[in-house]
Parts: sequence; structure tokens; C-alpha cells
Amino acid sequence: MDVTVALESRYLVTPDGCVWSQGGMALSFWNHYLEVFDRVRIVARGARVERVPEGSSRVDSENVSFHGLPDYQGPWEYIKRYSSVRRAIRAAAPSHGAVILRVASHIGTCLERQLRKSDYPYAVEVLGDPYEVFAPQCIHHPLRGFFRLRFTRDMRRQCRCAVAAAY
Repeated sequence: MDVTVALESRYLVTPDGCVWSQGGMALSFWNHYLEVFDRVRIVARGARVERVPEGSSRVDSENVSFHGLPDYQGPWEYIKRYSSVRRAIRAAAPSHGAVILRVASHIGTCLERQLRKSDYPYAVEVLGDPYEVFAPQCIHHPLRGFFRLRFTRDMRRQCRCAVAAAY
């Protein structure tokens, strides 16, 4: 069985189509999914680069593929790319296999809405609490209060509607 994993990460994509990570989400991270699933498909932002920076690690392999979304950083860039990001997320909704949403994640939230429309089951891996992340002492942004309430509400719905959850 295949698994599609949606997450709020940013990967680098070179002209030859190889996918790279500058953080800890390299191929070794995805190996624990391959202990259970035959193939992993990652749904995340993909930034086009000519060369990979020093210290980057390869992500894709024969059993790990990447469905890149248009790259954006922050809410304003997301708004500029809204249409293309939504189209890419709709295209990412699988027709078979398992789906895991690593939340809190805006990408996970968008894919979850698409999955609910077609009554497609999904699981969540809860990685953080948006209520705490957007606390007044943590974030200073004019929309902090809105983000705090909205993202907390979204995560509650995702957990309530998921067929499985890991915290």
C-alpha cells in the first residue's frame, strides 16, 4: 500500500528533478514509513534551485516520490499564489492508498478539506499546538489572534474527523 504524507515543509528541487532537504526531513526520515508502506509520496512546497546548498540531503528515491506545491513563504506570498497552490493540492489528493496529514499545517488543512469533500479517510500526526504557537508572547503579528483561533479550530476538526491519530 502507498501513503501520501502532507506536511508544512519546504524542499529544494534541482533541474534534474531530484529533491533535497536542508533540514531533518531527508530520505532517512521517510524510511520509518517504508517499514509499513510500499511507497511514500510527499506533498509539500518545492523551491526550484540550480544547485543544492552545502549540507543538503537527498529526499527522493525509488520508493519516495515528491508532489511539489508552488513555493511560498508566509501568508502574503501564499495569498499571491493561492490559485496555483490550491490547484496543486487538488491534484495531490490520491485516488488510492493511505493519507497522513502532519499537522498543524496549512497544506494539511487544504488537503484535508479536499479529502472530506470526497469522503476519503485520512490519519493525522499532530506535531504542535497552534493555540500555543500563536500565544501573545510567542508571535507578534497583526493577524496572530485570528491565526490562533482559526488554526486551533482546523486542528480540532482534523483530529475529530481522522480515522487515526498520533500525538
